[in-house]
Amino acid sequence: MELNQYEEKMKKSLANLEEEYGAIRAGRANPRILDRIQVDYYGTPTSLQGVANISVPEARMIQIQPWDAGLIKDIEKAILASDLGLTPANDGKVIRLVFPELTEERRKELVKDVKKKGEEAKVAIRNIRRDANDAVKKEAKANEISEDDQKQLEDKIQKLTDEYVKKIDQAIDAKSTEVSVHMCRILGQPVPALQESCLSFLFLEDGGIFMERSELNAPNHVAIILDGNGRWAKKRLLPRKAGHVAGSKTVEQICEDAYNLGINYLTVYAFSTENWKRPQDEVNALMKLLRQYLKDCIKRSKKNNMCVRVIGDITPLEEDMKQSIKELEEATKDNTGLHFQVALNYGSRDEMTRAMRTMTADVKDGKVKPEDISEEMFAGYLDTKGLPDPDLLIRTSGEERLSNFMLWQLAYTEFYFTDVLWPDFNKKELQKAIDYYNKRDRRFGGV
Repeated sequence: MELNQYEEKMKKSLANLEEEYGAIRAGRANPRILDRIQVDYYGTPTSLQGVANISVPEARMIQIQPWDAGLIKDIEKAILASDLGLTPANDGKVIRLVFPELTEERRKELVKDVKKKGEEAKVAIRNIRRDANDAVKKEAKANEISEDDQKQLEDKIQKLTDEYVKKIDQAIDAKSTEVSVHMCRILGQPVPALQESCLSFLFLEDGGIFMERSELNAPNHVAIILDGNGRWAKKRLLPRKAGHVAGSKTVEQICEDAYNLGINYLTVYAFSTENWKRPQDEVNALMKLLRQYLKDCIKRSKKNNMCVRVIGDITPLEEDMKQSIKELEEATKDNTGLHFQVALNYGSRDEMTRAMRTMTADVKDGKVKPEDISEEMFAGYLDTKGLPDPDLLIRTSGEERLSNFMLWQLAYTEFYFTDVLWPDFNKKELQKAIDYYNKRDRRFGGV
């Protein structure tokens, strides 16, 4: 008897729970609450992400910019018909959803709902265990398996059940913590009683407190230009490739740190369209490193529940790398943790040129009318389609230029430059950048 079908059912039950948790609002704007909303797009039910650019310009606001302004009313109607409990406001071009502050009473209600949904998921897991055990007993009764086989299968079923019940308990704790900690965003407010394992605190040198995954006004999307690997190696009398290896280790750690600090999207500039001009031995070393990183990333992403996406023109890459990218994106597409974008053979001018070629081809084919072309529509042709624009750009090593990185997307992004070389960049440095970001007055062209 194969147990794979029952394990898949358990996985699905856990995934359904995580999807339900994604729709539970904790006062901070989370684009995932829109995942289930669909709009009639030329007769075809289409996800909201498929017809609009969704961003989080403020901690309690979601902004929806349809690529086709004619969809404004349809999107508004779909949101009102949903169970979000939010009233959309639009100016004819953009829809804004503003989240009210979370009250203590509402917090208690949400935590109660979180636990209820978790218990329902555990019941579903146990029902799957029952079905699996019934199937085993049926085979044993028909003498298709021995008594020893029966016992071994029942033990495996129980281990699977215990594993997924534990995962559900962890999901319950994590979501309950998210909701509860939100009440403590302002320092000095007491933290509600939580399980010790759910919450950790970081004490900074200046006496401030950062709460892991605390939603303390962390930017929704952070972009990083990874600079200084070569200089880091040179300072240590090491070959440049040693700096790139050290830098890749920093990327791994910063992904974890970023998510723990409340960042939902992280985009790193790994290899530009201009980097091909470097010495061939360095390019070869970089390609070898990237090739290994892509392979390792599948395992690491599974462990960290990370969704990985590659942006840039991958057509010049070798076939094995392109296949690894395809496998990585497919394997992680349903993960609900950090959204991690790797800019590989990326250049913003190249990205916009490719976008314009595709868009003009669509105009030629009659798919797009020239008069309908808008900023929102053009954004839908970029590599970053469906991603919110970065709130904060970090560049390491003391350089203060963009180097052809996300020129379109960084229009209203806050810039943070540091002299720290990328391999030396750590959680403390990331916290400094977040602190700088929180001191900025983001007006987006307004007063």
